[in-house]
Amino acid sequence: CRIEEAAKAANIHEFIINLPNGYNTNVGQKGTQLSGGQKQRVAIAWAIIRNPTLLLLDKATSALDSETHRLSTVQNADLIVVVKNGTVIELGTHTELLAKRGFYHMLVSKQMLEDVN
Repeated sequence: CRIEEAAKAANIHEFIINLPNGYNTNVGQKGTQLSGGQKQRVAIAWAIIRNPTLLLLDKATSALDSETHRLSTVQNADLIVVVKNGTVIELGTHTELLAKRGFYHMLVSKQMLEDVN
């Protein structure tokens, strides 16, 4: 089922199937019974279902667990656009941006350093 595939991709499927009525569980108007991270995962699943030509995510994983809220979650994206102060400063794949040794590289390096400490 396309909905379940999207939920799996957004890492919310296991949570949903453990709800009292699975995918048929009422979670309140606008998801009031869900945490911020769960709402965000549902929104990501809906975006996957819609299959947009372009999907813009601004701190899309900020309400998710610390493992998910990492730059590594975007490393397989077709194109990463780095925006700073409203201006595109870099774009490319994960590998291309690392090779440029610019702002994206600095963010990845900083995150790796934090992992060591």
